[in-house]
Amino acid sequence: MLEAMKFSAADRAHVYHEFAKLLEAGFGVDKACESLIDHRAKPVVKQLAGDVKDGIEHGLTVSDALGASSVDVGDLEVRLVEAGEKAGRLADSFEELATVYETSVKTRRQMLSALIYPAVLIHLACILPAIPVGFTQKSFSAFLIAAAVPLLIVYAIGVVGYFVWIRLSEKARTDAATDTLLNSIPAVGKARKSLALSRFCHVFGIFLLAGQRTSDAVSAAGESSGSGSLLAAGNRLADIARAGDPVGPPMLSEPAIHLDVSRRVASAEEVGGMEKELAKCAALQRSEAAESAGRAAKVFSTVIYVVAMLLVVYQVISMTLSRMQVYKDILDSM
Repeated sequence: MLEAMKFSAADRAHVYHEFAKLLEAGFGVDKACESLIDHRAKPVVKQLAGDVKDGIEHGLTVSDALGASSVDVGDLEVRLVEAGEKAGRLADSFEELATVYETSVKTRRQMLSALIYPAVLIHLACILPAIPVGFTQKSFSAFLIAAAVPLLIVYAIGVVGYFVWIRLSEKARTDAATDTLLNSIPAVGKARKSLALSRFCHVFGIFLLAGQRTSDAVSAAGESSGSGSLLAAGNRLADIARAGDPVGPPMLSEPAIHLDVSRRVASAEEVGGMEKELAKCAALQRSEAAESAGRAAKVFSTVIYVVAMLLVVYQVISMTLSRMQVYKDILDSM
């Protein structure tokens, strides 16, 4: 068995979409796994399918087999699949996961495409000022040092920022305060919130469709959302439902749930068909997440571009002042 095989967002989107498609076509999970293994799929996809098939043959549930795989599967995926199993809507949960990762891949591509020009500017701003230093000191090592130091600083800031974001994102799955903090970031926060709310609505709806109690449905929705704020909201609403009260009115007071979603659910709870309304809300939130992610990519690239331009201006000013100082020293020595 391979250990912790890297599972990219693109691979996740592909394999979960394939699982959803095969299950919708009437395949059992074991047959769906066999189909993925037989096709010319990537090694990581075959590994995951093989692990899930082996797990099922040894009496594990699909979600447990997924979690036990040697492929790096996240808790969010396991929870969402577990919710689909309990609600009898496994294909829907796999399709939801595919949508989540397709959105992630699309956003990443947009960001990388938009970052090409700013990245070139930042590198030029670090390298070009080092050229006169090399000529002045007649030393290639001096040039390398002058160019490497600012580049290393830029890369260090980028790496630290990336790992801080990853750590905070993981914590935000269960911690409401951290989740609220990340959701307050312009553009990025809205995309996060919409995507989490789409998962919340999706799981809430499929549990109700399967005839589960409202308390169990809303609790599972919070656990599967990947959002600490929605997790807390789901637990509060579950307590209300267990007491025999409707969840629609108190949902209107939950800041983690978009007011439009709360109004739709509260209205549907009164007239019936809440599960259908939740499915519509999930689709709307997925669409909103995709649009917000696109806007976030543009905002992020603009910020990097501005930083790059400021760095260029700073380096130009520094070079000018440095040359002026050289000329001043020459004049003073005459």
